Amino acid sequence: MSVPPLNSLKTFMLVAQSLSFKDAADKLFLSPSAVSRQIQGLERSMGVALFTRGNRSISLTAEGETLLGGVKQAFAVLDATLLKVQSAGDQQVLRVGAQQYFSNNWLFPRLSEFIQQHPEIEIQFASSQVYQPFDETALDICIRFSPEQKEGLCCEPFFPQQAILVAAPSLVEKYNLLDQFSNVLGCDWLTVRSQSSLLQQWFLSEDLLPGVSRQVIDQHSHIVFDDAQAALTAAKEGLGVVLAARPLINDLLESKQLIQLGADNPLFTSDYYLVYPQGLAEHEPLRLFRDWLIDQASACLTE
Repeated sequence: MSVPPLNSLKTFMLVAQSLSFKDAADKLFLSPSAVSRQIQGLERSMGVALFTRGNRSISLTAEGETLLGGVKQAFAVLDATLLKVQSAGDQQVLRVGAQQYFSNNWLFPRLSEFIQQHPEIEIQFASSQVYQPFDETALDICIRFSPEQKEGLCCEPFFPQQAILVAAPSLVEKYNLLDQFSNVLGCDWLTVRSQSSLLQQWFLSEDLLPGVSRQVIDQHSHIVFDDAQAALTAAKEGLGVVLAARPLINDLLESKQLIQLGADNPLFTSDYYLVYPQGLAEHEPLRLFRDWLIDQASACLTE
């Protein structure tokens, strides 16, 4: 089957979104009858009815609903591609995504170096509090805590992180946490809603509180946050103990804004990933940014 003309698909999308031939005609500067003829021609060429027509209204058929989803996505990709091509001769744009926890604690303190090295690349940054699926119509590359299994995406291990327990110096001193680790039972535990049981798992995995029952650990009081960055900020203010990711918080440890409690737990390691479309792997701005990120990560891990 041949692909229908773009004009017909654009007309279909406008009609389907408004469910009105007249509204679509106004946007296209055509008559309602001309719009109706385009839709009829599209239906004939596809061999299916896209709309159910009533006396004063229209509605999408199941086939029309399916086509609308695909057409909207296709036009979004086309618009983004045209924008990239049109701006190729000017300043190049790179759309980067990451969660706030990673951005605030690792990327932003280093990003000025890349900007100084490549003033011809404009970074457009999208920061989110929680995990969001990769959207190639909105992003060129993103940093993810876990790989995204999706056809057409590159998921490249970026660097490992280690979960460690930390607290503010004021809290460490108040509860004498360095000398008496079990005093963490007297502190509030700061957790993230999406990983609400992670701290209990951390304590239980290495028997870090010997003699303390699982029930006591499971029932310990928590302060729950929507995102990891908020929990980390609360920990810096002395609100409680929290699991944080190293090397992302190395600067906070070196500046003594936070102090590590207990030993490393090798069971709680994971990787950050660079995620980007395979078709953009050799896109110059993306390639430069990717290489810079990997160099920065290597330097961070050898410090």
